[in-house]
Parts: sequence; C-alpha cells; structure tokens
Amino acid sequence: MNGTGRPGVSRARWIRVATLCGALLGFAASAHAAEQPIGIVIGVPMWELDGFVRANAAPGGNLPANDVKVLHVTPEFNSAIATVAVTPRENDRAAEAVYFPTYGNGTMARIYRQINAADAWFFPQLIGEGYTSVLKVKVEQPYTGSYVPGKTRFMMVPWDAMSEIVAANPPGRIRLVHRQWARIGGGDIALALVAIAPSGRLAVETVTIHVPGQVYPLDLARLIRSLNPNVTLQGLHPRAATATAMVDVQLPVE
Repeated sequence: MNGTGRPGVSRARWIRVATLCGALLGFAASAHAAEQPIGIVIGVPMWELDGFVRANAAPGGNLPANDVKVLHVTPEFNSAIATVAVTPRENDRAAEAVYFPTYGNGTMARIYRQINAADAWFFPQLIGEGYTSVLKVKVEQPYTGSYVPGKTRFMMVPWDAMSEIVAANPPGRIRLVHRQWARIGGGDIALALVAIAPSGRLAVETVTIHVPGQVYPLDLARLIRSLNPNVTLQGLHPRAATATAMVDVQLPVE
C-alpha cells in the first residue's frame, strides 16, 4: 500500500480528530439517544480527510450532499487513516453515492481503493472541472448496522483475530462494521472495525481480548493498542489466556 501523504500534514492531525471525538462526549450523549444506521463506511487517508468532507458536503451538479462522521482514527504507521460513515444529508440511510476529491485531472488517490479493497465500487462519474471536481462513485458493501451516537464505541482489531474477540465477549457485545487494510511495517494487514454495544457506562467500555492456540494475547493486545488511540490495557500477562481492553471516550463526530 502506498502510504505517501501530501506535504505539511503531520501526526497531530489524527490527534486533533480523536480529541474532538472525546470533547463531544457530553453533547452527543444528551442530544442523540436514538439508534441510527451507520451508513456507508470508508477508510480515508488523513491527508485527504478535509477534501473528502468538502467533496461530500458540496459535490456540485445539483447532487444531494452527504454528511461525514468520523468513527475511528488509526494512528500513523505509513499513513494515518480516518474511518468515516457517509449518510445523505436529508436522511440517515446509507448514501446512494460517495464523492471523492480529485487531483484536478479526474483521478482520485489510489490509496482509497487499497484501504477499502473489500468493498465494490461502480459507475465512477466525474463531476465538475479542475481541482474543484469530484468523482461520484457507487459503493456497495455488507450492511454496516446501526449505532447509538454518543454511546457506541468503535475499535480496530486484526481481521484474523476478530472472531475470537467476538466469541470472548457476551453475544451481541461486539460486531463487525467494516473490513479494510493498513500498511504496518513492511506489509499490508487486514483490519476489522468493530462496534462495541453500549453497556450502560458512559465514559468507559470494557471488552475482553482472547486468542486461543499459539498466539499470546499479550502480542495481540499490544497490536490493538497501537491501532487504537482510545484503548488502554489491563490484566496483561505473557502466558494468560485473556487480556482486558478498556475502551474509553473516543466517539463518532456529530
């Protein structure tokens, strides 16, 4: 995966986004209590996030605008990734089309397709001209489910460990939202964005990390910590069967 970003954008960008998520905790919890669909989920390179939000807010050509909410920010390895939900501005259903910023020549950054390789993309259509143009794309993916704004937490875990993590927790506690890729070290790794159902506590949610067999939970737990700025770890032991992840206040941006 080519993680080369645009100049002038630093690691501080994802920290600001994560801080904003936490700062909105009180407002989001009080203003939005009802469950609503997540919509289309897209992994966006952080250096493209501002342009992606603008492209969906004002695509041009009298096309309907989309709202973009940040669900999760993966820290910078080769490239920091913001995983976002895209919904039509006039309702909370999944967007009919997603708009991507272009380089002025009608093309979008290839890293979008690399991050979101598990999704199906159809009927690209160029809207507008020059650097204000956007690429309209129909994105098809498995149903991403719903969430409770201000209460549902999101966590990124390795794809290969997702089923074990789900099984180690009560039924319905953790579920898959989106599969995507990131480059860590010298290779690409498949990741799963999972939603953690609210348990009633507002500030902290607790989930169990469990991997049977030869993989030590300590190694998995450390990888999960590196993927999630909103996770702290407890109960780690090199030979233990489980580890506990405390998932704190990072929330979708409302």
